[in-house]
Amino acid sequence: MKGNHTCGGRRVLLCVALAMVVLLAVAAAGCGGDSGTTTDAGASSPSGDQPVFRLGTVGMGYDSLNPFVGVYAQDYAAWMLMYPNLVQYTSELKPEPDFAESWSTSEDGLTWTFKLKAGAVWTDGKPITASDAAFTINTVVKLQTGAAAALSPFVPGIESATAVDDTTLEVKLVAPSAALLANLFQLPILPEHFWS
Repeated sequence: MKGNHTCGGRRVLLCVALAMVVLLAVAAAGCGGDSGTTTDAGASSPSGDQPVFRLGTVGMGYDSLNPFVGVYAQDYAAWMLMYPNLVQYTSELKPEPDFAESWSTSEDGLTWTFKLKAGAVWTDGKPITASDAAFTINTVVKLQTGAAAALSPFVPGIESATAVDDTTLEVKLVAPSAALLANLFQLPILPEHFWS
């Protein structure tokens, strides 16, 4: 009996090892492009006017590339590559500029002012401005219990956002929040001209 158990255990290990090899082979085959497709990050689209960026995934794939409704972790990872964020974090977990070059807060902590990069553009060539950031924040605040609920954890305590000019965003809070930058780090800025 003991010999059969040991042999059976080896068979199980062998089956698991074979299954893993098959899964790795299938995953590797799925990661390759077809023979007629270029996989370079800077490859041109068929029309030749826009670069093509291909993003692979594992498992079940993406729930949705629509930030208002997607919920999978892979969705969030894709958005971080597709859309700008006001801030990012260093490897030491300190906030650093991204689309916002700098920021300041009022003495009472209720108003945050972000100075944004000039000259940034969406892939269609339209400028990325403070209006896009204000639109995104206000839409999520307005629809946080409905259509934009997936992004609602990133706007707690925000009353409103205003584009003072193309490169200045003002965010008003209901109460001071030490977590504002951490929350906005996770909120993708969406193009108003497309999503409105």
